[in-house]
Amino acid sequence: MVVTTIILNCIGIIKKKSRLIFYLLLAWIWILFAFNTMNGDYDAYSYNYNYLLQDYGFNSFGLGYTLFQKLATYFNLDYQGFLLLFSFVGLVLIAVSINNYTEKGAIVLSLYIIYPFFWDVTQIRNFFSMAIIIYFSKYILSQNKNYMKYIIGVIIAAQFHISALFYLLFILIKFFNLKRITMISTFITILLLAFSNASIGRIILKLLSSEGKMKYFLSSTTILTKVAIIVLFSLNILVSYIIYKKMNSAICEERNVIRIDYSALLKINIILIIMLPFVLLNLDFIRLFRNISILNYIAFVNCISIKKLERIKFDNFILINLELLILLLCFLWLTIYVTNGGSVINSVFNNNLLFK
Repeated sequence: MVVTTIILNCIGIIKKKSRLIFYLLLAWIWILFAFNTMNGDYDAYSYNYNYLLQDYGFNSFGLGYTLFQKLATYFNLDYQGFLLLFSFVGLVLIAVSINNYTEKGAIVLSLYIIYPFFWDVTQIRNFFSMAIIIYFSKYILSQNKNYMKYIIGVIIAAQFHISALFYLLFILIKFFNLKRITMISTFITILLLAFSNASIGRIILKLLSSEGKMKYFLSSTTILTKVAIIVLFSLNILVSYIIYKKMNSAICEERNVIRIDYSALLKINIILIIMLPFVLLNLDFIRLFRNISILNYIAFVNCISIKKLERIKFDNFILINLELLILLLCFLWLTIYVTNGGSVINSVFNNNLLFK
């Protein structure tokens, strides 16, 4: 499984425009996800689903998630059957979203497998919420915006994971220019850093975390982890800014995709720094940061793929490539070695119904 994943990833990076490779990657991702039989949250979700299957009533996992489970129980599916259906719908939303923005979807899926796919297999409600947010992002990232539809999308996503309500802040891009967004986000971040404490973290974690995890999630991060987090956020802003500057001088050659408003995407990444104080408190909050990764991957792929520039020298391609590499390495180091990501990845590769 590991070898197959690596080979498909490498082919996806090389054959970035291949539709065949795109759908092969998508199918492989679905197999890894849908047929997984054990991870950190598997027992809790399985128990919760079986509770509903026996018609004991609703649960506290969100209305949308509960209704999706109810739909699966109506057809008398077991939990594994539910997971097949749930992951399929979520991945279809992601695939459609990628194809909306780029013709080079294979490389985007390859980057998604590197990070944060394995964490999505574990945190399935957050995964589905992310898929909805990514899909509805077209209403704030396209040239023809529809903020009301985006708000509806966020509300739907929040029915699967309440943390999605944070993305309502992206509406700020409608009212403020880049400079003001930067000032507002910086001010709020500094304010939160000044007043952050365990009680604030406890309140937010009640919205983000499953029951029984409070003690674990309130454990403090180390100094080294905090430094890595700050570097991670800084690199994200830096890469987003360079892509924004470069794409403003690019001639779009893709005719069958939505042209991204890179100014809006940069604003979104700047707004994300508001989460920095909470991520410094506990890494569980990083899900709100990582959920936008696919959009940033799409922007990067579109940027390195352009061939015609009006004002920017081609040499900047090397700089952006280097920065993305550093960013991805930081992601991997942060998630695998700091957040015990090795066990997350191993649980996906070592527990699959089709490869026992």
